[in-house]
Amino acid sequence: MEIANLADNEKDQANMSKFLKYYTVFKNAPVLVLVYAKPYKTVEYKILKDKPECKELYNMATSSQAEIQTIGAAVENLLLAAANMGYGACYMTGPVHSRDKIYEVMGHDETKGELMALIPVGVPEDSSAPQPPRLPLEDVVTFID
Repeated sequence: MEIANLADNEKDQANMSKFLKYYTVFKNAPVLVLVYAKPYKTVEYKILKDKPECKELYNMATSSQAEIQTIGAAVENLLLAAANMGYGACYMTGPVHSRDKIYEVMGHDETKGELMALIPVGVPEDSSAPQPPRLPLEDVVTFID
């Protein structure tokens, strides 16, 4: 991939290069879900978009990137459902770097939105993959009284 060649140093180039093999693991999946996003205009956006005097409030209100959060929630539900049914699935954003080639192969209907992720789905070859150790809850959650 050309992105690795654009790195300013060898460490970043090597780091990018080592992940490239994972960008194509979807090619043998029997099912590939393409995840698209359309702009999601919140009520705050509609109210504030044409009010230059409210630029700071507009930036704060729209910084949550609602369309991305919506995709994340939907993909998580799809992954959980696939796992519950015994399938393996993976949320992939790396291949989107080649979005133009994917559009060329799959066709692109601009009314669907912009390609944001791919999810290959299939039967795992090995269901005995070791699970990483879980961190203690207090290491990943902060409770505020």
